[in-house]
Amino acid sequence: MVITDEADWAEFERLAETIRDGFEAQIIERLDGLDERYWDLEISGQTITLHLQHFLGICVFAESAEAEPLVREIGAFLEAKGR
Repeated sequence: MVITDEADWAEFERLAETIRDGFEAQIIERLDGLDERYWDLEISGQTITLHLQHFLGICVFAESAEAEPLVREIGAFLEAKGR
């Protein structure tokens, strides 16, 4: 699910914090490169990935089919928060 077309590193961190606070998520892995970031977050035993890529922007995706409803819930939550 695309959150924004902008690849803003500060916005990425704000989104990660909003997800952490709203879903009691734990960051379990952070991979930061020159023009992209992958942060895995665990929420209620499921893993989602927050991804920033220079040309694509910021998105969130599920590690498994079981976590797809969680991605939709996160999308709705962020939309309600104005993102």
